[in-house]
Amino acid sequence: MQDVSNNQLKISLNNELIAEETILSDHQETNIEPLSNYQNASGLGGPSSVNNELREDAKKKESLFPEIDETFQPWFEFKENLAQDTGLTFGIDYNFLYQNLSQSAGLDEASGGMFRIFGNWNLLGRNTESPGSVVFKVENRHIFAKIAPQNLGFETGYVGLTGTQFGDFGWGVTNLETVCKEKIKKLGGTDLWL
Repeated sequence: MQDVSNNQLKISLNNELIAEETILSDHQETNIEPLSNYQNASGLGGPSSVNNELREDAKKKESLFPEIDETFQPWFEFKENLAQDTGLTFGIDYNFLYQNLSQSAGLDEASGGMFRIFGNWNLLGRNTESPGSVVFKVENRHIFAKIAPQNLGFETGYVGLTGTQFGDFGWGVTNLETVCKEKIKKLGGTDLWL
């Protein structure tokens, strides 16, 4: 089921929200002060989709250490200039997880990390009504201890995964898609893109 209201496209299945996208017209502005101009990255997906992560990363957030944040301003200006010149928007992050069990028949601790490079490269029809882009995410998932966090539950007899994203598969492409948009409807002055 699709629902469009308050400039939000929501797709649900069995009353479960599976995808959501903010729909901005060409002349509409957001109230968010961005660090990089990624608000109009194309794509549809959940909160952890590449485009939603790019938008979230670009938001300026309140900081405990504004002096440190100011030192990164040239980095965000570089990313914004690159996006304007080439259509490439990207992000880089690193996450790690440490787990410890108080009782275990086997190993009692696990730790691992995940380095990710993700982005959206608008290659065709930039600044037109029908852009085409490539969305990508490349990751390196690795361990620090003898076991990956996603497998630590098995050491206690738990038949599930903990720390699901923290495995040990090395380098891999975990997202690669092409997105071509066509303007198919006009709803109350708001363009709907699919």
